[in-house]
Amino acid sequence: MKNFDIIVFGATGFTGQEIAKYLYNTVSAQDSSLRLAIAGRNKEKLIKIKEMIIDECDDKDVSIILADTKNKSSLSEMAKQSRLLINCVGPFRFHGIDVVEACSINGCHYLDISGEPQFIELCHLKYHDEAKKNKTLIIPASGYDSIPADVGVQFIIQEAKKQNKELISIESFMRFIGEEEGFKAHFTTYESAVHGFANWNKLSELRGDLKKKRWPTKVKWTDPSFSIKKYPFYELREKSWCFLFPAADSAVVRSTQKSLSTINKDLTQPKYAAYYSFIKPISVFIGLFTGFMFLALTKSSLGRSILLKYPRFFSAGVITKSGPTKKQLSKTSFRINFFGRFNGGAIQTRISGPEPGYVATPIMIVQAAFYLLNHEKNIENFGVFTPGVILKDEKYISQLRKCGITFEVIN
Repeated sequence: MKNFDIIVFGATGFTGQEIAKYLYNTVSAQDSSLRLAIAGRNKEKLIKIKEMIIDECDDKDVSIILADTKNKSSLSEMAKQSRLLINCVGPFRFHGIDVVEACSINGCHYLDISGEPQFIELCHLKYHDEAKKNKTLIIPASGYDSIPADVGVQFIIQEAKKQNKELISIESFMRFIGEEEGFKAHFTTYESAVHGFANWNKLSELRGDLKKKRWPTKVKWTDPSFSIKKYPFYELREKSWCFLFPAADSAVVRSTQKSLSTINKDLTQPKYAAYYSFIKPISVFIGLFTGFMFLALTKSSLGRSILLKYPRFFSAGVITKSGPTKKQLSKTSFRINFFGRFNGGAIQTRISGPEPGYVATPIMIVQAAFYLLNHEKNIENFGVFTPGVILKDEKYISQLRKCGITFEVIN
């Protein structure tokens, strides 16, 4: 029997603290018997987080585990102690893969807040078979990257099926509300993006190996001719300017579609495109300028060092090393419109919720942990999967709704 039900690894980081607080607050409010622990490499910092949880969450029983991504034996000992691990230590390309290995080998379910396609797809390639053998679930990208997009795509597909419709294509339009308050994100998110874009060319080789080993079944697209808009455009349905969203969402959704097609070989899939919708037209030009500079500078080590030295400038003031303030968190929210097309008509759904990175992310990943532990006996497929494969269940969506994240059919 394992000593803990859930461990939050990286609880001293900015997002890790928020996840740990939300976890302990929720478990305390539900008077749950779940056994929890926080983990990291720095004992002094962990003690401070423990004291904060005791003070803010009214929980006196906060266990501490020391583990370091540079010490594989410590990761193995941590994974042996828990039924499930929430990993908050990024960038994941540098710190995540050995944690996944430890969990796969030691039968510890795994969730993380990564949004790095190369890391996510490497997990598929290297650890799916091991995790499957040990009846373990490894689910990366279980925060705002990329539960809303991935589970949202499955949600609109399911809603269309209730109308006996098969979707041909799906487009999503994300918007952050509260930009005038100065939306902010933490430096680690930005650092992950810098290294992700720098290594984007390595993805093609990785995906070739995945196609042979992990996803041998070719996806059957309902509309192979569907094209993605690669340049800024005005979208009448959004009444705003939009452009292709460069984060992990599209890659994660495709991973889910490939996994579902491998599980169910008769399945056909709608093609998907993710866009960002700007509130102010000037934001389009700012986004294009910073995006161009970002892509150009990630191509060299000197450029990357400049990007990492001046994150505030190259993110148009979005990225800070201190993270957003409580006021900024309270004034920011998100909404994503999904437009699904079928022969002869269309359907629209929407997901919305509080500030995405540090309020909604703790809700999504902690509720995912609760779902996995509560429904462990009913899970049929183990291994490495992206969120939409496992968390498309209405029971999980219902949990999110109760926590202020809405899933709704618009028309």
